[in-house]
Amino acid sequence: MTDQFRDLAQSYLTPHEAEIGRQATFNYMRLARVEVAQHSHRVYYVFPTAASPRVLVLPSQQRIWQIAGAALGALLVLFLLVRLIA
Repeated sequence: MTDQFRDLAQSYLTPHEAEIGRQATFNYMRLARVEVAQHSHRVYYVFPTAASPRVLVLPSQQRIWQIAGAALGALLVLFLLVRLIA
């Protein structure tokens, strides 16, 4: 979050008398979700900062399922090997 945006939001987050806690929800934030055909296993999130746009790279939903399936398969093979040896 840029300093300018933080300062703008901070005025809404000042505590009031007898207040225990406060939660803020932003209804609008400039953000771009980009998927590139050559990198179908990645999702790029682009959002503005003070200096230049910032890019956050995360795995796609399909890649997450592939990793989970591979991890589950490895655990299953390990379990079967332990059962056969013991």
